[in-house]
Amino acid sequence: MNISNDFEWFKACLKNEQLINKLKNIKLIVTDIDGCLTDANVYPNEGSEETKGFSVQDGFAVVKAIQSGLKISLLTGKTGQILEKRASDINIEKSLCYFGFGENKTKALEQILEQTHLTKNEILFFGDDVLDIELKNKVSLFACPSNAIFYIKPEADLILPKSGGHGAFRLLLDLVLFVQKKHFKQNLIENAIKK
Repeated sequence: MNISNDFEWFKACLKNEQLINKLKNIKLIVTDIDGCLTDANVYPNEGSEETKGFSVQDGFAVVKAIQSGLKISLLTGKTGQILEKRASDINIEKSLCYFGFGENKTKALEQILEQTHLTKNEILFFGDDVLDIELKNKVSLFACPSNAIFYIKPEADLILPKSGGHGAFRLLLDLVLFVQKKHFKQNLIENAIKK
């Protein structure tokens, strides 16, 4: 499904019974950072760590999702204080932050499964590049933002109509929480999709 309008995309997802059944079982969303929670650009600073732009809307939805009982895990090949600060700011447990795994995201995902005692059917992965797609067979659903590499998109179970760092993760969380009847504004969405 490749729809560019988020409202139409959301409604189309709700008509997909197989997708809905899988989303109802999701207890943990694991996400890459660069290109998924950011726009994939890095801004080097002289003498200090590079900076990244994160979406406030994504962050707000993460906090609300965690409050509803959905677990969120960050998985990236990079390390840095900016990642640790962002995770802390949006209430992601330190034990669910997997930084510095380089090209070995499969090993990190195995550790996440072991730590959380969840099954493949309870995990959704959000990624945008080749190191991420390698995890597709280890999770229930693989989702990607609209800015994912062109040959990753055909492999994804779900393509968000927004790009990373620009509300894609928020929209994904909105969908999962709504389907599970845990959304912090369930009635607002119900009213919007009736129109």
